[in-house]
Amino acid sequence: MKSLTAFMHPFEEKIIKAPLPKRFGDDLMEIRTLPPQVLKKLRGDCKDTKIAVDDKGNPYINGGEVVHEVIYDTEKAVRLIVAEALVYPDLKDAGLMAKLDCIDITEMLDRVFHEPGEVEHVISMVYAVINDNADAETLIKKAKKDLPQ
Repeated sequence: MKSLTAFMHPFEEKIIKAPLPKRFGDDLMEIRTLPPQVLKKLRGDCKDTKIAVDDKGNPYINGGEVVHEVIYDTEKAVRLIVAEALVYPDLKDAGLMAKLDCIDITEMLDRVFHEPGEVEHVISMVYAVINDNADAETLIKKAKKDLPQ
């Protein structure tokens, strides 16, 4: 019989340093790995269910039951995940949010990284880390060369 000990390790949080966009100089962002249950919760927070209706506003019925439509806000989920994973800069910092006149952390990504290409760069770095991408190191090294000027 095979041993299951390989599966008995708890999630181990890591913090990976990755380059910030060039306008921040040599400063590095710090990205935290996120456990699957946190990712699931953040994604679930961006899901809404409503009754599916036709063009006239009548609900769809299937087998005597009302059909529900699930609407998923992917952009909001990405922004929540990035805000949760970033240790530095901390997009959830109340002082930074007040300084940038934000009341919702989903706005912070665009307020902090407002130059062309910066948001995409940060998102790609965060997802390389949280997906435990085997090529995260390669992506981070490549990003240092490809950063927007």
